[in-house]
Amino acid sequence: MRRDRILILGGDGVLGSALAAAFAARGIPVLATTRRPDRVGDDRPFFDLGRDSPDCLLPPGLRLAYLMAGNASVEACAKDPSGTRSLNVEAILKAASHLRRAGVRLVYPSTSRVFDGARPRMSAEDRTHPISEYGRQRAEVEERLGQAGGAAILRLTKVLGPRWGLMEDWRDRLLGGQPLHPMRGATIAPVLLRHAVDALMRADALDEGEIAQLSAPDDLAMSEVASLLARHLGLANPGIHPQEPPLDPQGLFPPYSSLDMGATARKIGMAPLPPSRAIVQEWLETHLA
Repeated sequence: MRRDRILILGGDGVLGSALAAAFAARGIPVLATTRRPDRVGDDRPFFDLGRDSPDCLLPPGLRLAYLMAGNASVEACAKDPSGTRSLNVEAILKAASHLRRAGVRLVYPSTSRVFDGARPRMSAEDRTHPISEYGRQRAEVEERLGQAGGAAILRLTKVLGPRWGLMEDWRDRLLGGQPLHPMRGATIAPVLLRHAVDALMRADALDEGEIAQLSAPDDLAMSEVASLLARHLGLANPGIHPQEPPLDPQGLFPPYSSLDMGATARKIGMAPLPPSRAIVQEWLETHLA
């Protein structure tokens, strides 16, 4: 039997659903799991990572699987380390083991938060040093997948999808005449959703155990993001007053998140991304009226 089907484990999220749509647009057979009964269909099998056996994840002809299910909220992981770890680590590794034994190639999307954020442009070869619970969970999965011989890994910085709640809140505040107080020292090195989808599709070319990274080349201060938003809204004198960050023992607000993707460009044939400022400007022009 020809093995050309692709499984996206966790197809309800913005990135998973966009990846499934991109494969389908190219005529590539893809299954994207869902936890919502109203979305179940021939190409949307129901699967609850925390409850269901991975036995149902092996449809005929399956070649490649993306391990995207779990809880990707940094705040939720900080509040419930045990509960989120059961999903993000144990359940995802159980599914990965089941798929790998069946000869299925694996791609695991990870995060820049496997580093502590103390330095910009971290290399794929740098030793991980997470300080947030979310980062620790992702770093553990990376390590255990590597020990098992098992998955190509693509680390991502923040992915800007159609909705960016912080920008929508800031827009409403500025238009309502309220000041903004972006955190002093906080930065972003984002990628657009289309960048992330493109890189994930290309990650199939990585060897098992190989790590690639996707990131803007620089870290843009959130105070600059606020200024870009104000200019986009046509506000000449917005009230933007950076404030000192709160104590952050859980690592929720690292000062840097950028990753060095020079090696990634060579591995998967993807050009380096534009600067963070250009990425944020494109998002504003495309998604925020």
